[in-house]
Amino acid sequence: MAINTTFVVSAQWLRAFCRLIRECLPSTKVLIGGYFYATYAREFLGIDADVCCVGEGEVRSAQIVSALKTGSPLEAIPGLYLRRPDGSVHHTGPSHPLNMSALPPVNWSLAERIEPKLSLADDYFQLSVETQRGWFFKCEFCTYRTIADLSIMGPEQAVDTLLTSRAAKKAILTIVDATATVPHARFKEMMR
Repeated sequence: MAINTTFVVSAQWLRAFCRLIRECLPSTKVLIGGYFYATYAREFLGIDADVCCVGEGEVRSAQIVSALKTGSPLEAIPGLYLRRPDGSVHHTGPSHPLNMSALPPVNWSLAERIEPKLSLADDYFQLSVETQRGWFFKCEFCTYRTIADLSIMGPEQAVDTLLTSRAAKKAILTIVDATATVPHARFKEMMR
């Protein structure tokens, strides 16, 4: 069971949710990831989860699922905190930020495989598109500064990524870059 904590603001809620999962699905491995760790690292690592994933999860989520399916050791995957049977936590080492330009484009057609069924032609969607990660300014008062250094798609690739959202005929497109307009020259080129 994977839990994304990006929009979670309460460790109490996470603890209760993990307790419920353990009661209902006692043999399930519990994995948590998402942005909650950047704001509340101690609470994040104190949640009763088997695996705490720190940092980006696109690549590591698939690695974790593959390791769990094949019985391979999770220790080989960087950026994880693994809960041992005695309750202690083992860190697998730092993970490196992903290169945004190397990530595959979003496959919006996967939305048609979920339940309840959705149709890219008929249903309304809010599509979130990210063309850069990291935080340009690193202000002392901001928790976003804990995110990795900037990883930015070039303007052409960013526009191609935005245009893939045309797969949904009725959609609101939201650019979710933390600092979309920086660097300014890149943003102006994208808009052109």
